[in-house]
Amino acid sequence: MTEYTLKPFYQFNHKDISLVININNMQAASVDKQTAGILSQLSANPAPDAIFSHKQMLKSFNLLSCGKAGTCKTSPLKDGFFITNVALFLTQSCNLRCIYCYGNGGEYGKKGHMDETTALQAIDWLLDQSEKKKQISIGFFGGEPFLNFPLMKTVVASAKKKSEEKSKQVLFKVTTNATLLTDERIAFMKAHDMDVMVSLDGPRNIQDLQRPYASGKGSYEDVARNCRKLLKVMPQTHVHAVLMDDNDPGIIKTALSQLGFQSISIVTASDPLSDMNKNFKNNNKNMRPIISSMEQDADNWLIHIRERRKKGLYNAQSNSLIYPAILALFHNRKKFYACGAGLGMASVSINGDIYLCHRFVGQKKYKIGTVFNKELDREEYKKNVTCNEFCQDCFARYYCAGGCKYDNVSKWESVFQPAEDICQVKRRELELAAYVVSCLDESDKAWLINEDVLPPKPCMLDF
Repeated sequence: MTEYTLKPFYQFNHKDISLVININNMQAASVDKQTAGILSQLSANPAPDAIFSHKQMLKSFNLLSCGKAGTCKTSPLKDGFFITNVALFLTQSCNLRCIYCYGNGGEYGKKGHMDETTALQAIDWLLDQSEKKKQISIGFFGGEPFLNFPLMKTVVASAKKKSEEKSKQVLFKVTTNATLLTDERIAFMKAHDMDVMVSLDGPRNIQDLQRPYASGKGSYEDVARNCRKLLKVMPQTHVHAVLMDDNDPGIIKTALSQLGFQSISIVTASDPLSDMNKNFKNNNKNMRPIISSMEQDADNWLIHIRERRKKGLYNAQSNSLIYPAILALFHNRKKFYACGAGLGMASVSINGDIYLCHRFVGQKKYKIGTVFNKELDREEYKKNVTCNEFCQDCFARYYCAGGCKYDNVSKWESVFQPAEDICQVKRRELELAAYVVSCLDESDKAWLINEDVLPPKPCMLDF
């Protein structure tokens, strides 16, 4: 007789609906009370005979396995461990003094501008590191990158020329506080098809409090004026807001939407590392506002779907915090790495040092190389989430894959130990996405795909 084992699963209730998440297969389903009771019993006592007696029911939820769980291993990213994406610090200076800044006023421990020699070497380094990959990406970062606009223009021209010589395509991104945007700079970003992200924390009272100029003057008026000009030329510009204290994410979203932004993200303020912003510590984060916002998102998703509101769903694609989790369950997508920090992406400081990502610049412990040398010290970061002892019992481990390395370090001084407050949000994201996905029937799914709200699940033959 075949001996079956039970795949790991997670049970919970939401709005009086019993739901189950198949952890290994990233699948979600609603179950009746009887089935929920059986699953609870099996979870407490997964004896082989009990499993066998319910095998048909378990098969229907893809919860039966004949093999053992996989072991810890170093496995490649989908595109390998080639660096194809860099955040280039054109400057480590900033004209704002955001109260939660993790970069010591944008200086990251070493104030100054990148010089042309270092910038051009960074381009060569990226082209070399990307090896056989045909597409690379350069993000302009700071501080405020437009404080060194001449170098940005030099980098764009050189990167395009060198990429063409190697038969590669180069894409450009920029993260800006929008205080220094002019018609010329907006036209430049448009001409080079840059992916633009503006940092703006919401309405005037919040922005002026959280993101003042170095002089102490509020920045909202200048930023709002420049964003209106930017959005007329580049309407798909993304805006990113930082949530602090008990601020209402709904109010922030409304204010940013009223400015004209269609693509909005909101995250809670991260704790800075000890030697950066010593005056700010957000130890007692209140995650309830953002969780409440997600719970409202889930209800809105189902209302929009049931009433076939395409406009509301297109907006939810860009602004809903649970959209990535919905997509993960819809496609049964497992994630083994939280991001490509140090693997497919890295950051270059003004003196050419290479760090895991932009948030670690200035932290010597997380320096992995220099653009003046091909060698990278990053082996420890190649292990995937199956190796992370802190994630072994978490039902969301294949959704968040261990969390942001910076948030982990700021909390525990370890890139691998997740920050519990972030875990709380990620787990709720997946629960709410499971609720939404489990409420969809086949006609709902077909309509969502047909209207381009959700992409169809990729065919295995495409890989």
